[in-house]
Amino acid sequence: MATALVLGSGALAASMAWAIGAQDVSNALGTSVGSKALTVNQAVIVAAIFEFLGSTLGGSVSQTISDGIIDSSIFEEYEFLILAMFCTLGGAFIWLLIATFVSAPVSTTHSLVGSLVGVGLLVGSSKAVKFHSLLKIVSSWLTSPLLGGLVSYIIYRYIYQRILRAKRPAEQAIRYQPLFVGFTVWVLVVFLLQNGPKHLQLSFSNAALCGLVSAGIVAMAIRSNQSSVQRWFKTKNDVDLEAESIELRADDEESDKHYELAEAESHFSMLMVATACVVALAHGANDVSNSVGPFIAILNAYQTQSTKAVSTGTPLWVLVCGGIGIVLGLATYGYKVMKTVGEQITVLTFSKGFAAQIGTAVTVLFATTLGLTVSTTHCIIGAITGVALVTGTTAINVHTLKRIAMSWVVTIPVSMFASVCLYKILHPFVNRSIVD
Repeated sequence: MATALVLGSGALAASMAWAIGAQDVSNALGTSVGSKALTVNQAVIVAAIFEFLGSTLGGSVSQTISDGIIDSSIFEEYEFLILAMFCTLGGAFIWLLIATFVSAPVSTTHSLVGSLVGVGLLVGSSKAVKFHSLLKIVSSWLTSPLLGGLVSYIIYRYIYQRILRAKRPAEQAIRYQPLFVGFTVWVLVVFLLQNGPKHLQLSFSNAALCGLVSAGIVAMAIRSNQSSVQRWFKTKNDVDLEAESIELRADDEESDKHYELAEAESHFSMLMVATACVVALAHGANDVSNSVGPFIAILNAYQTQSTKAVSTGTPLWVLVCGGIGIVLGLATYGYKVMKTVGEQITVLTFSKGFAAQIGTAVTVLFATTLGLTVSTTHCIIGAITGVALVTGTTAINVHTLKRIAMSWVVTIPVSMFASVCLYKILHPFVNRSIVD
């Protein structure tokens, strides 16, 4: 029976990875598609490269998920621990499948942890749950949308005041381009040196210094070759922005001002692609834990035939399989949630999408560095709301936000219910196999 559960858990872990691709990766890349910086097919290619790369860097969070939430010692036999993790994956996947079908952007992290806590409470009551670890995760759920929204609000407000409301928006965009490119480079370099291959890892201070040097070099190169670099960041004849999608001042009625704003916005198109890569990398490193974490606990229990949690690390092949499943989920079904995130909360331009994505990247990357499990969904929804607030609450589709909030509220209880039902159904069969 234990062998069958291990094989079934492998299939469920792959299914969870697929659901994560259809859900959270769509959340992460929805801003790029919604702002027209990337097509759906291009978003899939970006995810295929950077989600896969990031997934091989997510071991720290995988350990947090697999043995940091419930106390494995409550299980009398290792077969029951395997069953509990199997039901955790199953309960989370059931809810994610439903949510994806109705185009609701929910948190895979919430789904997984809710399922895990449900099984833990069923088997060992409150003693089974490590509430100190759970509290850290819950607090990150609250802070991730707030921090994502705050960072994105600050970034977009700076862009809005210094560039979009300037007398010559296009000139200001050229002037500030090295700053925004350098900041994006800094975020990417710091993440790689904190979470990349072990022989490249540095302390945060050293990584930040290397990032600063790299950002400075890139910024100076752009500044010294401004005219040639512009051709990579904008194409005058192919600005795909409608005038109504850009916030114009009340006294701004001249057509040339419309074009100026569109040209200024076009400078952020390539930055949107760069930030999409950063967010995909961050997501792969952080959220691959949602599919492989419980599976790692199952492998450890099966190999050692013990209920004791053993921190053996996450095998590379498991992370790779998780990355492949995530990419397949985005490619086959991610367009549904991508439309909700990218088009139905607020009208996104290149600058808004850039601010939302880089704010999300900063929040998620630093959470990954600290080994915290955060919700990319909450970060990006908070970030999109933050940039929309710069121009007032009327720019926000409140109905969509209410629907998203409702899906967040029901995620944990529904996942708990699903995992508990699975455990109750399968427990007699596992118990009979042990007795026999």
